[in-house]
Amino acid sequence: MSAERTYLPLYAHHHEANRGPSVTQLLGVAVVAAMVGFFGTVALVPRSGPATHLSVTPNTRTAGMVGAAVAAAAVSTELPAFAAQQPVAAAPEQFAAAPQRAAPFAYLADADAPPVIADLQEADPLETLKLGVAALFIPIIGYASWRFGSYKAKVDASEAAEKYAKELEEGKFDKVSPSGIATVKGFAASSEAGWKMQADTLRARGIEGISGEELAKMAKSDDICIVDVRDRTKYKEAFIPGSVNVPLFQPIQGWDLYKIARRVQFAVFGVQGTEYNPNFTEEFNRLVGPQKDKKLVVLDDSVRGTLVPTQAFPEGKAGHALMTIYLALNGGFENTPMTYVEGGIGAYAKADGELAEA
Repeated sequence: MSAERTYLPLYAHHHEANRGPSVTQLLGVAVVAAMVGFFGTVALVPRSGPATHLSVTPNTRTAGMVGAAVAAAAVSTELPAFAAQQPVAAAPEQFAAAPQRAAPFAYLADADAPPVIADLQEADPLETLKLGVAALFIPIIGYASWRFGSYKAKVDASEAAEKYAKELEEGKFDKVSPSGIATVKGFAASSEAGWKMQADTLRARGIEGISGEELAKMAKSDDICIVDVRDRTKYKEAFIPGSVNVPLFQPIQGWDLYKIARRVQFAVFGVQGTEYNPNFTEEFNRLVGPQKDKKLVVLDDSVRGTLVPTQAFPEGKAGHALMTIYLALNGGFENTPMTYVEGGIGAYAKADGELAEA
C-alpha cells in the first residue's frame, strides 16, 4: 500500500513549537499595560501641589511609576509561557509546492499516491470569543476613562477654586509651584498677569524707586535697612557694607521631572537655572523683622525692574526687588516704609557707592 501525500499548513510545525507569546506580543502587552496604568493614575490620583493655575496637573512621576509596575506585572504573567517555548525546528526538507488552489499549503512528496487533503484545524471558539470581547472593551474602556477623567477634572477644578478662594480670604498670597516658580494669585510672578497684580498693589501702597546716586548718599544712614535679594554667590562678590542678604531665588535644587524641565529651559540660554527660595519668608522675617521700624531699601541686580511706565511696558517691568516688596507688604510689613533702587546694584556702583567683598 502506497503512502498518502497529506497537505499540511505551512505554519503547522511552527505553531506546534510556539504556543506561547512572541517578543512582539510581549512588547505590545507591556505598552498597553503601561498606558492603562499611567492614564488610569492620571484620572484617579488627586492633583498635587497648591491650588494655583500652575499646579493643577497630576503627579506624572507617580503615574509613570504605576504604569511601569502594571506593565511589569502584565509581562510577568506571560513570561512562563514565553520561556517554555522551544526553538523552531526547520521545516521538512521534502516539502513541495502545493497546487495554486490549495495555497498556502504544501504536501509531503515522498510517495506516488494521490494527495489526501487533511481537515484544517478550525480556530478555538473560546479563543475567538476572548479576542472579540477584548476588542470590544478597548473602545469602551477608552471612552469610560475619558468620561471619568473629564468628571474628575471638573471635581478637581471645583475643589481647587474653593480652596483658592478660601486662601485669598486668609491672605495667603505667597505661592510656589511644584517646579519652583513663584506665583501670585495663581499666576507666575514674572508673567504679564502676575506682574500687573503686583504693580497695582505696589502703586496703591505708594511704592516709588530711588536712584543709585540717592542710595550712595544714604547708604551709611542708621535710618535705613538695605536688603539685598541677590543670590549668595553674587552677594559675596560685591555687596554694600551693612546690608542684609536674603536671596529671593536660589540655584535649582533636586532632579524630579519639574526640576529637570526647568534646568533644560535655562541651559538652552546658557545660564544657571534658579527657583524661588522656599526659605525666603522665614529668612526675611528673621533678618529684617528686627529692623521693620526703619525704611527698607530693597536691592537686586536687575536693570529692568521698575514701576515707571513706558510705551512698550505700561505697567513697568517685574524685578526681584519689587517682587520682594510685594511679598513683604502681604507678609507683615504693611506699615514699614519701603523703596527699591532703579537699576539695581549696577546703578549704585556707577554712582561710586562703596562695595565690599566677602
